[in-house]
Amino acid sequence: MMTRFRWSLIAMMVVLGSLACSDDVGRGSLDEKANNNIQIEPINNGIPKPDVGHTDATAQDALSTDTGDPELPNIDTCQADQVLGCVDGSSQLVCNAAGTGVLARTCAGGQHCLAGECGAQLCHPQSQECLDSQNTQRCNAEGTGWVDVTACTEDTVCERNACRTICDLGGKVGSYFGCEYWSVYLDQYDDPTTGASAREIPHAVVISNPNNVPVTVVFQSNHIGATFNIADPVVPAGQSKAFTMPRMVLDGTGTSNKSIFIRSSMPVTAHQFNPFNNQRLYSNDASLLLPVSSLGKVYYAMSWPTQALPSLPGLPAIADQMAFVTIVASAQGLTNVVVNSTAQIVAGPNMSGFPPGVGRNFQLSYGQVLNLKASTGRVGATGNDLTGTFIAADQPIAVFAGHEQAVISYDSTRDSCCADHLEQQLYPLDSWGSHYIAAFSPGRTNTKDHWRIMAGEDNVTITTNPPQPGAHQVTLNAGKFVSFFSDQNFEVKASGKVLVGQFLASQQQTEEFIGDPAFVLAVPVERFRKDYHVLTPSGYSKDYVSIIRPSGVAVTLDGVALDNAHFVALGGGDFEVASVLVTAGLHVMAADAPFSVTAYGMDNAVSYAYPGGLNFVGAEAQ
Repeated sequence: MMTRFRWSLIAMMVVLGSLACSDDVGRGSLDEKANNNIQIEPINNGIPKPDVGHTDATAQDALSTDTGDPELPNIDTCQADQVLGCVDGSSQLVCNAAGTGVLARTCAGGQHCLAGECGAQLCHPQSQECLDSQNTQRCNAEGTGWVDVTACTEDTVCERNACRTICDLGGKVGSYFGCEYWSVYLDQYDDPTTGASAREIPHAVVISNPNNVPVTVVFQSNHIGATFNIADPVVPAGQSKAFTMPRMVLDGTGTSNKSIFIRSSMPVTAHQFNPFNNQRLYSNDASLLLPVSSLGKVYYAMSWPTQALPSLPGLPAIADQMAFVTIVASAQGLTNVVVNSTAQIVAGPNMSGFPPGVGRNFQLSYGQVLNLKASTGRVGATGNDLTGTFIAADQPIAVFAGHEQAVISYDSTRDSCCADHLEQQLYPLDSWGSHYIAAFSPGRTNTKDHWRIMAGEDNVTITTNPPQPGAHQVTLNAGKFVSFFSDQNFEVKASGKVLVGQFLASQQQTEEFIGDPAFVLAVPVERFRKDYHVLTPSGYSKDYVSIIRPSGVAVTLDGVALDNAHFVALGGGDFEVASVLVTAGLHVMAADAPFSVTAYGMDNAVSYAYPGGLNFVGAEAQ
């Protein structure tokens, strides 16, 4: 009997096949876009959808109810009486005597048609094909019959003459579930005030397996000397596993091969923690990783300004705390990338710096990493800001942004301590939205979050409810943004695409003296989902999930319905938000209507935050 999982697998293949098309469009060269004040028209991401809808002839026949004569191809001109191939297993495809069309000619004496020839052979000796969607069969040594029927495993179906997983077939599920990911160790600050440097601790990638069968994960890197000490690459069904990555620090402006390619045997979710758990380094953050199938070609960066630190007479100079943008070439071959920075880019060991406002072209090979650092301003100023930097490529790329270690404060009467690492993988432009719910970070009182709202196209008017300072009824062009502090939940609506980022304040800007800066992207309402798998690491005194739902929609957490008393209304009243304290480990949330989840964690002078997940273009109903 076919299991529910097998039926789901086959159904997903059909859906994937229906998506097999290309939405690539061209609107001018990358150079033109980069040097035109970074104002461009919105474009699609241009990733060709994989063609996984094909079914081999045997499987197709098994599904067909048509018992009539085989349909012949429409050929108007051919060489008279020429054999063009086989119509089916018992008939040749032959050009008619006039050379004006084709006809089916039955093989004599019950012979079989194989490769255009009538004969005793039914199949190519020792070849394999699909008997049906669940079994393979092998041709015998004489080619006269099929033998050795072999059942596919539960996590596979027979497609293209072999048992394959969705991932083998290049499955694109249109969400944060995927089969292939990129991860990079985003630069930490070498803080002289802590006993151990965060740069000495490798980051970790957490793989969550929502399937009811085990999943095998493979990690690869082109970086010389990269070694993966993975004792067990299998993630059990319905569980998560953290994998420690090799230490490959991206330090300074330049290019390198310090990327990690991740491939799984079934669709999974992936998050990276830098570092994993709270290791008393006081410099942590986390990021949702986006599947390769959901990457785009056009991005605007969001980050925090580089901050200059003073040098004291007679003491060694203290390194500045720098903002970064990191780009990974995701496609095979060479990828042409153009960057129009909003900040002065500092020079690195193998690359010169370049000024803001002028497009700079790069060519990256598969898996190569481009790391860009923003220069500092004068001491006491906020320095240079990479927010609004325009990035475009002729093939899909992964883009990350953040800060080595940022101080975020709004009240000058309070101590501004402390600094913390920031990182996020950025959404491509085509996955931005025009409607967001901005939820105040949980676990701390008498403090404010910093928010940034950036336009992805020209003449975008933004409204906020309740109105937020400097952000209500503001019109922005592409790459421009508003920046403000708020202690409220609020709703954002825009006349075009925008990106919304949340930055948590430093520890001493709160009454609880807990937590520190963290950076997380809000999820557009258009990208909400009906289910999430979220992992919270250990070692934090407080872990939360912030849940945003349409008003009244029932949401379950680990199978238990959340009490409506947890939720409070916001904005125009169509949405509600709840902050729920959770334990360390994997948590599953579900509802009958799309909603969103953001994970937060806090401890002494440290925080992390990341979006629980989202749908991408073409998957709005999931």
